Amino acid sequence: MTDYSGDMIVNLMRLPGEVPPAPGVRIKRAFAGDRKKILQFVQENFSDSWVQETETALMQVPSTCFLAEEKGEIVGFACYDVSARDFFGPIGVRQSSRGKGIGQCLLLRCLHCMREMGYAYAIIGWVGEAENFYRKTVKAEYIPGGDPLHSVYGNIIGIQEKLKK
Repeated sequence: MTDYSGDMIVNLMRLPGEVPPAPGVRIKRAFAGDRKKILQFVQENFSDSWVQETETALMQVPSTCFLAEEKGEIVGFACYDVSARDFFGPIGVRQSSRGKGIGQCLLLRCLHCMREMGYAYAIIGWVGEAENFYRKTVKAEYIPGGDPLHSVYGNIIGIQEKLKK
């Protein structure tokens, strides 16, 4: 594993087929009417910046956010075309629901949608510790020079100072 965090690229023309979710798990496109529940889930399980990105995905028509639902509860989410066009992420699965292939299902559903929209490649933004997941699932590779300071994330207010510490 690399000790650097940056953007990865995946060839959408070479994606594996979508995989069925675990029994009892439903993968679906997010409905804007569920906005409050979705954003609360992301806030409670992940980060403020992911809440903002998810909100952006929910405002698009159709929504560019997919959910994993189990027993009427959100257990995971994934978004695309949020930080920039052709970018995948964020993605997250509730800690207690990990290890069931939910992240793989969400990732592939989003990437297949991106391919259907006409994208040939997708950028997976600011990967960090999920590198092996993306390499194994979709054969993603780091983009040379794609560190956060030299990516779309370099536009975040105060990021230059934060990352240089």
